Amino acid sequence: MGYRLRVLAQKYKSIFENDTIIYTLIKAEKVNAYNNVKRCYVKVDELIHFFTRLVTDTNFGLYHTGSDLLSYYDRIKILCNDLNIETKENLMPIKNEMIKPLEQNLDTNKLKLKFNFHFS
Repeated sequence: MGYRLRVLAQKYKSIFENDTIIYTLIKAEKVNAYNNVKRCYVKVDELIHFFTRLVTDTNFGLYHTGSDLLSYYDRIKILCNDLNIETKENLMPIKNEMIKPLEQNLDTNKLKLKFNFHFS
């Protein structure tokens, strides 16, 4: 592992200890990720920002929170891009044959309209 990757691995170790895929990619090791299983995701910092807005807001109700529908593979690529982690040779797309349903999409239009907020 090169110096830059060792520094990244040390810097983000505590953040990604439970996120083994990101941590494995930081160490420049190969990872398989489903490219046909799609979900809506939430970044914790965005969720916290949204919650702080809710404290003083008068809009009540239930809201679906999450990003646009993305595959596991695409989500990992985005997170790694945000962290400047190279994935070209180490992130391998694979097809899922067991997880059902393949797609779980959330309708976040109400949240976007009421709060003008979008999860990435």
